[in-house]
Amino acid sequence: MLNAHYHLKTANVIYTNFIEYHQNEMQMKIGFSSDYEEIEKSDSRYRSVGQKFGSLKSFRTRLASYISEEDLKDQFNNFYRYAGDYALMYPLLELACGKIMYIPEYNYLYFGY
Repeated sequence: MLNAHYHLKTANVIYTNFIEYHQNEMQMKIGFSSDYEEIEKSDSRYRSVGQKFGSLKSFRTRLASYISEEDLKDQFNNFYRYAGDYALMYPLLELACGKIMYIPEYNYLYFGY
């Protein structure tokens, strides 16, 4: 399914939601991921609107080669010690040139959930 989105829809970054299983309640719940609006994509507002991505995250390898060392450091010039996915994902989203695809939770049917 990811391969089809990369090739047919020319996505550069793909993310979807996650499913949490709550054993005490014996039910599954869909995570918090949501799609970025077109204006957020066109203006590259990813950092200002906050996290809309969860797991599973995927990206074209070539994008990672454009991430600079400074992108992975905080305001004190130290590498981020926590939330490494934030440090990586925001530059990837910005480099994706708006070609970001969110796969909604109904697609979990493809995986047998």
